[in-house]
Order: sequence, then structure tokens, then C-alpha cells
Amino acid sequence: MGRSRVKGSLKRAVYDHPGEILTDSGQMRQRRGRWAEAFGEAAPLHLEVGMGRGRFLAELAARDEPVNYVGVEIKPDRCVTAREKIRRRARRPFVVLNAAVEILPQLFLPGEVQRIYLNFPDPWPSYVYRGRRLFNTAFLRLYQGLLPVGGELWFRSDQAACYEELLASLPPRLRVEEHGCDFHAGGHEFTIFQTEYERRYRAAGATIHHARLVKTGSGILEIRAGC
Repeated sequence: MGRSRVKGSLKRAVYDHPGEILTDSGQMRQRRGRWAEAFGEAAPLHLEVGMGRGRFLAELAARDEPVNYVGVEIKPDRCVTAREKIRRRARRPFVVLNAAVEILPQLFLPGEVQRIYLNFPDPWPSYVYRGRRLFNTAFLRLYQGLLPVGGELWFRSDQAACYEELLASLPPRLRVEEHGCDFHAGGHEFTIFQTEYERRYRAAGATIHHARLVKTGSGILEIRAGC
């Protein structure tokens, strides 16, 4: 089966309309440092990296919390699906970016993003593709640069190897605030917000590894997974 095609009308970005897909990197860069203005409301900016089809962000945006949401996804067909899914439920401003994670520092000022969600990133199990892992040291340094001191990175995965690599790859200013090998066993309030993958994996009996990292003003000690 061939890859689904995206209608041009759905790919066109409308600059001042939260909820449209932004596909043009120039338009995205124009919002750098001006996201509150673009959303029409000053509120903490939360970013989901690799948002897939948008279930997780749709559930977050359905809450009446003072947060502006941005989802980043490199596959345009998934952006279209996510956009429609979120628009049906959203009570908060949001925007979907059809972009690669590597360009995020061009789209956000240092410290502009208060929280980053990294949910079930592709494990890229072959060593040859380790550079594509969104939880390796290079990407963690990128996320660290987007966060202010006190900003957070929330991670989930069904893969123990991904979880262990994340904790072994921390740059010096990301501190582990909490982590564990069974997210749904701890009664965490955020267990109700789940991705499509999470529901599928849990139905198959998998446990969900998780970590909450906080950006600090100085270096930290080494953290081990301990599972």
C-alpha cells in the first residue's frame, strides 16, 4: 500500500489561526520568541516531540488549563490526522508543526518552552541509526537548550533499552526528578493521558517506563536506571 497523500488545502498554514498545520519553516521561524503573541495569550508553552496522530495532545488540550500547546511531527499525513483530532476537543490554543526535531532551536528561543513531552520515540534498534534516536545525548542537549531553569522533560517508552539509554545519556543540566519502570503502577495523575501506542502496548501487557527530568542551573550526578 502506498503512502497516504495529503490534500494541499490541509497542508496550507494560516499564520494567525491556532490549529492549522505550519509547514513552511519561514513562518515557523517568524514565531520564534513570539509564540505568546501568535497564540493571542501569554501562557506556558508545552511541546510534544514526535506527536504521531495526536491523541495525547488532544487529551491535554481538552483540559481547561492555562497552557499553549505545540505538537511537532515530521510526517505530514500524521499532522493532518492530529490536527483534526485535536480541533474536535481542544479548549486551549494549539498549533501543529510539520517539521524535523533538529530545527527546533530555530523555532524557539532558549528557555521559551516550559515542558517537553517525549512519548514512545522510535527505538531505532540498529546501532547504525543511533544518531536518529530522539533520546540520545545530542537530542537531550537540544531539549535542554529549549527549557528554562525549572523546565521539564517528560519521557515514556515501552522499551527498557530506550529508558536506560535516556538515563545514561543525560547532559549535565538535566536532573532526574522521578523515574520508574511501571508508570501506571504509581497512581500518577498523567496516566489518564495516553498515546495510541501506549494503549496498544498496555493492552498487550507491556509496562511503561518513564522519567521526569528538570533543568537545573548546574551539573548533576550520574543516574542509573535501577530496574
